Amino acid sequence: MSKKIITFLSSLVLILGIAMPAFADSSVNLMPVKVIKNPAITDPHVLFQRAVNGISDLENKDLAPKSKAHISNNEDGISKDVKVYSTTQLLKEEKFKDGKTNREYATTSFAVVKASDLKSSGKYYIQGSLSDDEWDSTGSVNAYSTIRWSNVADSNGVEHITMAGQTISGGWSPLSGFTVKNKTVTIGQIGVSSWGGYLSQSTPYSISDSSLTFSKTASSSWKPVLADDTSTVGCSQTCTIYRGTSNWTFTFTNNKYGDV
Repeated sequence: MSKKIITFLSSLVLILGIAMPAFADSSVNLMPVKVIKNPAITDPHVLFQRAVNGISDLENKDLAPKSKAHISNNEDGISKDVKVYSTTQLLKEEKFKDGKTNREYATTSFAVVKASDLKSSGKYYIQGSLSDDEWDSTGSVNAYSTIRWSNVADSNGVEHITMAGQTISGGWSPLSGFTVKNKTVTIGQIGVSSWGGYLSQSTPYSISDSSLTFSKTASSSWKPVLADDTSTVGCSQTCTIYRGTSNWTFTFTNNKYGDV
């Protein structure tokens, strides 16, 4: 074997000997040193009581959901806001060697229109405010949804959030005598990202009249967006509520930020 080949092989072994520990250490840093998982609460009665009582696993109040709902009479144009209750569960926490922590959450929000909000005086119209604190699937028109999201940081430690690859589910539960039609759902993740500048990532869906529930998965290709009010992250639901000749448009958003 020539001297040049021996010298080359010796250099290659030396380079690999230096690079492999560095690569191994980098791989170790990508693995969490501690993982905590909590079972998801799925019982709507339990979730609703958590929401009404303001129970949340969020430590940072700035991350509290920005959910809202309103209903408008399509005959006279009268509109009002509807009370929304929200609760957030911490599902998973990963702690890394470099001090970073990633968390996965599920935020469930409820918007409820009671029959008492639709007073009859020849026609139904919107009045009053929601004061009920019981989940009653037979005594109200409910819209509800759960969004799963995670907080992640870029290489500079700037906080982002993402729903990529997560399931977003929800539905409607109409009062007896009322019907719900023209149902649409939009899930979205829009804003500035360290992974690609300004990104508009959203998907609309039409829900058939025969279905009162939905379950959709956000694209796994969606990139995280900044965790602040310049972003829009969440799910919106719109439907038309019918009773007799009266009808209303009911819009509900379960968002971390902004309006989808």
